[in-house]
Amino acid sequence: MQLLYGIFYLWGMVVRIVLSSPSALRGDKLTTTTTITTTTTTPEWYTDHGKIMLKERGTREIALRGLTWPGLDTDALAPYGMWKHSQEFFLDQLRAQKFNAIRVLFSAEWAYYHWDATPNPSMIYNDIEARNKTSLQILDMLMEKTQRKNIVIILAMGRLHKDFLTDIWVHYPEYPLSVFMESWFRLLDRYHLCPHLMGIDLFNEPHGVATMSGDPEDPYDWITMIINTIEAIETRYPSNSWLYFVQGIPWGAGYNTTLVDTLLLKPYANRIVYTPHIIDRQDPDLYRVKTPVRKMFDTWDQEFGFVSDQYHQKVMITRCNSVSTIWTGLLGDYALQNQMTNIFLWELSTDPNEGIFQEDWNNFRPDRIMILEMIQPNVTHAILQNR
Repeated sequence: MQLLYGIFYLWGMVVRIVLSSPSALRGDKLTTTTTITTTTTTPEWYTDHGKIMLKERGTREIALRGLTWPGLDTDALAPYGMWKHSQEFFLDQLRAQKFNAIRVLFSAEWAYYHWDATPNPSMIYNDIEARNKTSLQILDMLMEKTQRKNIVIILAMGRLHKDFLTDIWVHYPEYPLSVFMESWFRLLDRYHLCPHLMGIDLFNEPHGVATMSGDPEDPYDWITMIINTIEAIETRYPSNSWLYFVQGIPWGAGYNTTLVDTLLLKPYANRIVYTPHIIDRQDPDLYRVKTPVRKMFDTWDQEFGFVSDQYHQKVMITRCNSVSTIWTGLLGDYALQNQMTNIFLWELSTDPNEGIFQEDWNNFRPDRIMILEMIQPNVTHAILQNR
């Protein structure tokens, strides 16, 4: 038990050591044949009463339609789908459907141990430009192309291992808390001057032993982990003004008042976005009761809706997992009624639960595009001006 309670003490020591010796842990500088425009005056992102705001040559509200692009969080070592089409193809298709934001998943294993590895050629077979490139150079390609097409990026640590999903507090010898933080530093050192890097999704779907006690002495407290991570990033990159995406527990689903009250006291409170993941529990009771919709809506109110309704903080759904168009349509209705119109419901895949593409990888799921059009019809087409 004493060992468990010492975890956060050691975490604090790790952060202090890292910040006092930045050169030891910095990632490679952005030196690549890919042309990525960088700037010393990065845009300022923040939230205001549930709205996403951007201060860049004036201040304006931004309307997002986003999706998640997995792959760098797995043994593919490249964004999914490049075995079928090029990055350019996918990005052009996304822009044609008014997507203007991508949440890029990666693993700590990839960022810390494998980003200079070359993906299996079968994983990138139909992207000629990506052939013979390292995994990191392929991400450079994506960063350059999204910037050119005016698509903003959220970097999201999807997992520790590339092969399976783990709880962040399950400590394997190769993944101490220092590797979690250093993995973030490596990526942010490389991309922190990219103006279209909008946000940082701290960790995907905390679960298992995770709590929201708000007690720094609790070795599994997600709130303390959030604060330690954000403050380490803020210290290392004082000129950046990113949004921080914070998921709930378990599996990203919900929040409590302790978490929100604690984060509201922080100087970066207006840059925190609460990003629940919603999974269809396939509860048969929902289809037996007289008012199943109200029961579902009440559940969502209790899990994450109160953050928007009572605290007026930004809530952005960043995952929807269901094969049911009816269920997903109801989630869309809920999001629309509660002004949660900046949304990342699906991922770039053909997965029947979460994918935006049909099995042929050529055509979008029309039902899912229709739901997005209902929720967010008027996206901001030119997010970054004069870039």
